[in-house]
Amino acid sequence: MGNFFGWMGMREQQRVLLSSRDHMNKVVEVAEHLRSVLQHFCAGELDEANVYQQRIFNAERQADELRRELLEKLSEGLFLPADRADLMLLVERADDVVDCANGAARLLAVFREAPPEPLREGLIQFGDLLVQAAKKLNEALDKLASGDRRAALDLCAAVERAEEDADVLKASLYERLFAMDLPAGTLMLLRDLIDAMENTADRAEDAADLLRVLTVSRFSG
Repeated sequence: MGNFFGWMGMREQQRVLLSSRDHMNKVVEVAEHLRSVLQHFCAGELDEANVYQQRIFNAERQADELRRELLEKLSEGLFLPADRADLMLLVERADDVVDCANGAARLLAVFREAPPEPLREGLIQFGDLLVQAAKKLNEALDKLASGDRRAALDLCAAVERAEEDADVLKASLYERLFAMDLPAGTLMLLRDLIDAMENTADRAEDAADLLRVLTVSRFSG
């Protein structure tokens, strides 16, 4: 079956998938805002960073509203039980990406000065990886919606590679962080920030894993 919209059939179900894409766009928006926060944070531009932090908080609320609408539509639509469960789980996992990114932004709001210079390049690189993962996840959903299963699977693999790169980067940042003579509070905050960003990448991979399952087991007929 070449087109997922055709397979879904009913107009109500088409709206659910379109709304899923709207929600996924919010995932990308939040990742891009987080990258901007990190760039300004590393440049010592804390007022500018605060602007993007507020944008993340606003986008997170909007994503929550879209998630609730999606879950309501999925609970009422004419889906097979297994399809409904998998699509609901996909929505929740995508929303986890937003929640983790929001958590990282809240940690960044605590800082009153730029991070130590040895960490700056790596933190900015982390932001780039999160945007990359979110965009590839979004593209994978688009390809699934249009019935291009091969492309969807390739994009899911790209999300996984971004997460693996994030793991390597986390280890490198840890090595640099723990080699510094920093106050205990600052060290713990920076460690938590690195963890929050790695968790964001992990949640993107979780969502990609589910998209891969949907692609292979549900929509490969």
